[in-house]
Amino acid sequence: MNIALLILEGITGIAFGLNGLLKILRKGPSVAHFEGFRYPRWFLVTVGFMELLVGVGMLAGFWVPFLLLLGSILLIIVMVGAIFTHLVRKRDTFIPDVFPATIGLIIAIVLTTFTALSI
Repeated sequence: MNIALLILEGITGIAFGLNGLLKILRKGPSVAHFEGFRYPRWFLVTVGFMELLVGVGMLAGFWVPFLLLLGSILLIIVMVGAIFTHLVRKRDTFIPDVFPATIGLIIAIVLTTFTALSI
């Protein structure tokens, strides 16, 4: 796999793994964001577990490419949900709220495509 994709995989895995852990522990700014989205508190933990699985899949994907594929597919689901939440539930403007989720979706699609083609 390309060096740039390996770096992207590692950074994405660490970022989502840590962010997921913060959500599971109900720490950080995500708690207030989820209250603003009008979702129940248990959904914060559910999304946290999904993000943690994304991180584990991305990092384990260095050794088992199929786990990278699963992690990046799950990331697509998480990012589509994030975009929906910002646009529909909270009615945010595109920048700065929806833009990061859109970049996450693009990263997930790139990783999924390249991983699927290399397996």
